[in-house]
Amino acid sequence: MAKQKKYLNRELSWLDFNQRVLEEAKLPTAPLLERLKFLAITASNLDEFFMVRVGGLQLLRKSGKRRPDPCGLSPVVQLKAIGDRVSQMVNEQYQCFTDVIEPALDAGGIHRIATDALSFEQEQYLSRFFAEQVYPVLTPMKLAADLPFPGFHGLELYSAVRLAPANEGEDDRYAVIPLGRALGRFVVLPSEPGHSFVMIEDVVRRFADRWFPGMDVIECRTFRVTRNADIAVREDEAGDLLSGMTSILEERRFSDCVRLEVESGISTHMLSFLRRGLKLDGRDVFRVRGPVNLKDFMRLSALEGFDSLRVESWQPQPPAQIDRQTAMFEQIAARDILLY
Repeated sequence: MAKQKKYLNRELSWLDFNQRVLEEAKLPTAPLLERLKFLAITASNLDEFFMVRVGGLQLLRKSGKRRPDPCGLSPVVQLKAIGDRVSQMVNEQYQCFTDVIEPALDAGGIHRIATDALSFEQEQYLSRFFAEQVYPVLTPMKLAADLPFPGFHGLELYSAVRLAPANEGEDDRYAVIPLGRALGRFVVLPSEPGHSFVMIEDVVRRFADRWFPGMDVIECRTFRVTRNADIAVREDEAGDLLSGMTSILEERRFSDCVRLEVESGISTHMLSFLRRGLKLDGRDVFRVRGPVNLKDFMRLSALEGFDSLRVESWQPQPPAQIDRQTAMFEQIAARDILLY
C-alpha cells in the first residue's frame, strides 16, 4: 500500500483556490456582471501568483537548487506542474469569457465592437479620437534582433508591430507601441441604446499604419509581460532602508520575465522574435483566445444602468440594539458591542 503524503504542495494548492474563484465565474445562476467580476479576480490573482511564487521558483531553478519542498517536489517539477495547471486554467477562463459571458453581455446591452463592424457615426468618432487623443500620446519604439529589448514594464500592455522588409531578401522589421495607462482600456462609442466600446489595442491596430508611413504593416498583436517581484530587502545588510526599498522597486521594474501573454492569433515569426528578445522558454508563453489581461474587465462590472445584471445591493440598516439617542461610549461601558 502506497504511503500517504502528509503535505500538499503550496503552489498547486493555491491554484486550486483560484479554481474555486473561477467556478464562481462559471456559475450559470449568478448575475452576469458578478460572473465577470469573479473572472477579473482570477486574472488578478494569477498576476500576483506569477510575480511572487513562480518568480521565486524560477530563481531557485536558475541558481541550481534542487531541494524538494515538504511534499517532495523540486523547483523544476513544481514549475512543470504549475505550467500544466495554469494552461488549463487560462483555457477555462477564456472559454468562459469568449463563449459564455461576452455573448451574454452583448445580448444584455453591453457590446464590445470590432473595428471592422463600426457604424458610420462610430467610425467617424473613432477616427477623431485616434487623431486627437491616441496618436499624439503613443510613440513606437524600434525593436532589433541584435539589440537588447527596451525595459517593458510588467503587467502593462504593448502592441507589437511587424513591418515588411525594407528590401527584398531582408528580414521583417519590428516595432512596439506602449499602450500605457493614460488612455484607459475601453473607448466608449456613441450608441443607442446600450453601452458600446472598443478596446484601446484594437484602436491602435486599426490605425497602426499612421505611425509607419510608406511601410507595409503585416501584423499588429497585443502582448504583456509579467516580471519577477520576489525580491526582498535584507534589513540586516541595508544601511539605509529607504535606499534599499528604492533599489528593490527599481529592480522589480526590470527583473526577469516570468510570463508572456499574447493573443492567440500571433504569428510564429512574431512570437519567436519576442521570445528571443525576452529570453523566455515556450513554457512561459500563454496564448489567450480573447483580450489580454481580463483583470481590466473589473471596471465593466461596475457599469451604471445595468443593475439587472448584478446582485441587488443591500441597504445599510442601523442595528436595533443600538440606541441612537445615547452616546456610543456610554453604551459600550454598559455592555460589549461588536463593531463590524
